[in-house]
Amino acid sequence: MPKNNAAPDPSLYQVTSADGTEISFERSGQGQIVILVAQALSDLRDNRRLGALLAVTHTVVNYDRRGRGNSGDTGAWSVVREIEDIEALIDAHGGRAVLFDASSGAVLALDAAAALPEKVVGLVAYEPPVIVDDRRAPVPRDLADRLEELVRDGRASDAVREFNRVALGASPFMVGAMRLMVGPWRTMVAMAQTTVYDTRLCVGLQDGVPFTADRWKGPPTSLEEASFGSTTICTSATSPSRPTAGRTR
Repeated sequence: MPKNNAAPDPSLYQVTSADGTEISFERSGQGQIVILVAQALSDLRDNRRLGALLAVTHTVVNYDRRGRGNSGDTGAWSVVREIEDIEALIDAHGGRAVLFDASSGAVLALDAAAALPEKVVGLVAYEPPVIVDDRRAPVPRDLADRLEELVRDGRASDAVREFNRVALGASPFMVGAMRLMVGPWRTMVAMAQTTVYDTRLCVGLQDGVPFTADRWKGPPTSLEEASFGSTTICTSATSPSRPTAGRTR
């Protein structure tokens, strides 16, 4: 859930994505370009501490995914649009970058690496939210439609509750405790529409059965260091082979 990370008030920059959506980002440090890709119900504030650590040796681009924070949202979501957002950030910073990401952000980054093999030159995919066995319940494939209906009916808080309960597997007690934290809960409610996006992003990866990596097949890539669960920066885009089981977003 969103964190109240203490940090200086950095200047915000913007790039325009292919469909005209303005994408807001912070930049810090100097060195190889690393783009931080946020997980579900998070904006760039959640990655500031990580960004500060990486900025010691890298130029860190920490951005708000569309529909979050200061970034725009056309309302016509597709994973292609989010990949175009990443491409716009890469192009604004020299044309090549490493992606550093977690949870549902890891799925998006893997999609971007497959689509942009010449531009994504490295990838750290930490705990992508795949469910490949029966250690937890699969995520129903109609969840995104249910969430979209709740948001459309003006029940954004209910959408966030349902997403946490069904997609993240949070207990009723945990969800109730989260709602008592008024500030963070309001922040998540403001991003309720993006629960639909991240749920659609992960369709096919959370059915409780093994899956192949066909989704991420593209031009040949190599794996020099393990990306899943890694805390180091890989030197080439990766195709997944052993995702962490049972994690969600």
